[in-house]
Amino acid sequence: MTPAFEPGLANEVHRLRAAAELRAAGRFAEAAAIYEALYDGRHAPELLLAAARTRAAAGQYAHVLAYLSQLVASGQLTAADTQVVYSELQAAQGAVTPVTVRAQMPARSGEAPLRLRAEFLAQSPGEQRPPLEFLVPAGAGATRAATVQLDPGPWRVRIDEPGLARVDLLIEVGTQAGEPLQLDLRLPADGLPQPQRRRLVGALVGLGGVTLGAGAGVTVGWQFTRVRPALGSSCDELSGCDATLAAAVTGRGVGGALIGAGSGVLLAGLTGLFDDPRRRRRAWIFELVLGGAGVAGGSFATALAARGFEREIAADARWGDANHMRALELRANQHTFAAAGLGLGSGLVFGAAAGLVRSRIYQQRQRNSLALAPTMGRGGLGLALAGRF
Repeated sequence: MTPAFEPGLANEVHRLRAAAELRAAGRFAEAAAIYEALYDGRHAPELLLAAARTRAAAGQYAHVLAYLSQLVASGQLTAADTQVVYSELQAAQGAVTPVTVRAQMPARSGEAPLRLRAEFLAQSPGEQRPPLEFLVPAGAGATRAATVQLDPGPWRVRIDEPGLARVDLLIEVGTQAGEPLQLDLRLPADGLPQPQRRRLVGALVGLGGVTLGAGAGVTVGWQFTRVRPALGSSCDELSGCDATLAAAVTGRGVGGALIGAGSGVLLAGLTGLFDDPRRRRRAWIFELVLGGAGVAGGSFATALAARGFEREIAADARWGDANHMRALELRANQHTFAAAGLGLGSGLVFGAAAGLVRSRIYQQRQRNSLALAPTMGRGGLGLALAGRF
């Protein structure tokens, strides 16, 4: 029986053959990149082991150490292979330099580990290698520390965590361990750490949802118990009918305004879910401007609708006349929609202002609680962030 043709397997075989040819030609970085790409698609230990050994042939031992450590931790190797990998691990450890990273966290920051990304700055195609990622675990206090193993040469060290200002440093790793690398992690210029941001979002979304629900209840209640009966009733006393309808329309307008306000606060609260602080701040500023325009336009539209309703009420027309009742209903609906627009603008202004003010207050507190101070270590003089919490 003829076996089924598998395009994916045939492609992998072709790429493995290409990697073997590149390795035989001494183009180790290119060969290792093929093994790594294959491993990303299929987590087979033999692919990662091939990538590690090819990186070792290229003299890129930081990657060898990372890959072999991952293999040992996975438990996918046989006992015999594990012994061989351990000996290769020891050889790789002797070729890298330990770099101690100390990260000083802002006050009241989260407890999740930091992700540190190290990228070798290659000077030639033969030095190309993918970035490495390390975890800096949470500690007992505001300082977090980890020791990473890197090859001698130029590296870019980066921490790009949501809720923190990005740190991007260029370092030169020598053959001997140097002084610890001090990373001063701060909040963005307009940022809030995730716990505080979640509380702000929860408060605004909760307030907006309650207001929206209350407005919907008020609007529906006035519509079906007052406005619709007033428009559909016969009336012997015109002034009494006019007053009843006007009161009903006003009550429904209050409900519409609450619906708009709740929607505006809810929208501003959801804006706080943006992880990018600059994008979040721009969105709040846009909502603040849009809300201000909504307040001005909604106020003008509400006044016009109320004046049009009063003019229609005062018109010389018999109560119950079809054209007159349609005109009254149109003016009443215009009033409700205008009130909803006024409420939406007010809600946007309130929610966006709350987000901007809360961010500003936290930023001011951070500036008052942090200071840079010199430190003396075994490797020489450095800087550390001192906090008054």
